[in-house]
Amino acid sequence: MSDSLEENFKEHLPSRHFEVYEVNMIDTINQITSIKALRKPLLTIKLVSGSGLTFTKYKNYKIIPNIIKSHNYSYDNNIILILHISSDQKLEKLKNHLLNWEGYISLAVYLDSHTFFSFETICTYCRLKEIIGTSNKISVHFVYNDIFNSPIDEYLLSHIIGNICYKYPITYLNQSCTNVLTDNKERGTKMSKYPANILRNIARKYSYGKYILIADSDHMFSRNFHDKMLNVAKNKLNNKNDNKYALVYRIFEVKTKNLSEAPKDKLELKELMSKKEAFIFHHYYKNAHSIPKLDEWLSIPDQVFPDVQFKAKYDRSNWEPQFISLNDIPYHDETFPYPNRDNTVLRWEMCRNGYQFLIVNDVFMFHLGLKEINESKAVSIARSLTKSQKENSVSKFRKVMDSKYPLTAKDCPL
Repeated sequence: MSDSLEENFKEHLPSRHFEVYEVNMIDTINQITSIKALRKPLLTIKLVSGSGLTFTKYKNYKIIPNIIKSHNYSYDNNIILILHISSDQKLEKLKNHLLNWEGYISLAVYLDSHTFFSFETICTYCRLKEIIGTSNKISVHFVYNDIFNSPIDEYLLSHIIGNICYKYPITYLNQSCTNVLTDNKERGTKMSKYPANILRNIARKYSYGKYILIADSDHMFSRNFHDKMLNVAKNKLNNKNDNKYALVYRIFEVKTKNLSEAPKDKLELKELMSKKEAFIFHHYYKNAHSIPKLDEWLSIPDQVFPDVQFKAKYDRSNWEPQFISLNDIPYHDETFPYPNRDNTVLRWEMCRNGYQFLIVNDVFMFHLGLKEINESKAVSIARSLTKSQKENSVSKFRKVMDSKYPLTAKDCPL
């Protein structure tokens, strides 16, 4: 965390550790008349009308759903982009999603804070408000683990959150709200504790569209992706034959980190691939995302209503197809640790549950920038730390799948 930013923050607000004085506890907490920070001078915050925040619990996690709320949207006419991120990541990358994604977004943010009313909470909230600006198409849900649950914290946050970002002249962009780790071992250790599937499931729970797309924060989409895939979804996912389909799109990675230079259609993608500036994701490990008939796919002219190229068999356990589906697919298994098959496990269950994977023409997803060496080192450390947990999860998962879906035991590799 930037020292200058927190010091600036402390000049206006109570410090991260604070005491509350002159509290009237009648009827739980009717009012808080003043707040005194541990450091002087005394600060009095005028409490405004409640913001309508909700504080809820899921397993060992505390949630503030819709701390930033999108406008209402049509249930049938939107694909909701499901995203997750931690507050120590580069939140500015969300700007790209607001520019690139044509539908609505449900974002779960993980905060490593011990109280709701903390510097990290308010800093992260205000950074997101600056990033989102006037956009009304993203809902944000804050998620905490192992925090001290205080009604006073909830009351304070509810009554200042509505105007805190505008009342005090603090700029949050290009700053970090938490300590930034540079050591690979520390980064890998922290990464191994990141509750990715908890966050994915929470972001899903608080989305309200018929169709969903679960992605990562670095993933961008080709031009008109949402509207084209919505047309396909309305056609293929509403069949009356009880077939279970997932609409699969291809994924690539591009050298550029600049969204304006990224490929907008297959022609631009093909040109970048010929220059070795775009690759099947990941370029160093293609098995997870490679899909047959790429040359044929590249040669098919774009259409307003894309066709299905072919139906792909789930024939290898490390395949992690990216897809759009109805919102009633199984949830991610939360016993799988990040980053150790935490995302692949959903595909395993969908295969066992009888889902068919339809490869769609025209549209594609891409990762901005190639995976960096330091990031790969931290991921390797995290995988090593969670190896035994993953193996235990796989063993239990097999037993559950054989019990729930006994007829598909030989159809799906694991």
